[in-house]
Amino acid sequence: MISNEAKIWLRKKRRQGILSSATYGAATFLGGFILLGLTFWIVFMVAKLILLSNFPLSHFVTAGSLLLAFLVTGLIFADSLYASRDDMSFLPGWLLREYIDIGPRLVLEGYPHLLRVGRWARLDLETCGPVLLYLATRTTPTSKSDILRIFPEADWVQLAGELRLFTGVIFFSRDENRVSLTTPLRLEVRQLGQETGRFHFLEPEPEPEPVPLNEPHKLSPAEILGVAPAATLVEIKLAYRKRIKECHPDRFATMDEQSRALAEEWTKSLNAAYESLAAQARTQQS
Repeated sequence: MISNEAKIWLRKKRRQGILSSATYGAATFLGGFILLGLTFWIVFMVAKLILLSNFPLSHFVTAGSLLLAFLVTGLIFADSLYASRDDMSFLPGWLLREYIDIGPRLVLEGYPHLLRVGRWARLDLETCGPVLLYLATRTTPTSKSDILRIFPEADWVQLAGELRLFTGVIFFSRDENRVSLTTPLRLEVRQLGQETGRFHFLEPEPEPEPVPLNEPHKLSPAEILGVAPAATLVEIKLAYRKRIKECHPDRFATMDEQSRALAEEWTKSLNAAYESLAAQARTQQS
């Protein structure tokens, strides 16, 4: 069981998550369909004008125009679904592609956020809450086996999915079997009271040469940004923007000097990791 203070905090996070995911998801999903419909209408009108100019007496102009519009719109959606984005190319073709594919990409962007609404609503406070409180006591990444040893009733697949809902939860290694909290989230959870203290006696034996979070230079660039080693340039950019916000100086203005120095060190490491992975991604694209 967790304290009422922790439950209130978790419920607040759940409400905020549902509201933000629903608002963003609905706006992008609806906006994408509107733009996709506009694209369909433009293709339909162009196709109808072409068919009317060539077959003015045909009775199948409207049907043919609709068929072409559905076909072209479907191809545009498929292109957005399977083609990787390239916003670094010097060729002007990518700019046209960005405008044409904006509708489907908004739909694809909003759909996962609508799914997150359901995941937030099904958040298991009695399982996810104690795990977050325990992770707040750790300054090193915690392995999957340690978490399941301390919380044997937890289902790892479900738990990992719920932890990913929280901004500030980082999964390490390729198989994502180690997890930790960023400094801002850890400090926020620790402020919930003395609830986390009851987990200290359950600390597992320290692993040889652990990777402390206050030494980001010991992490790989991919681990620092929280992306796969073979991540695309767009994924790297999105991860960088998300991580750099967590280390913004304004978030540490009222904290002690050590926390501010740690934030500065993480900022430098994030910048270096971004440059390294971005250069690697550009090389793979060329």
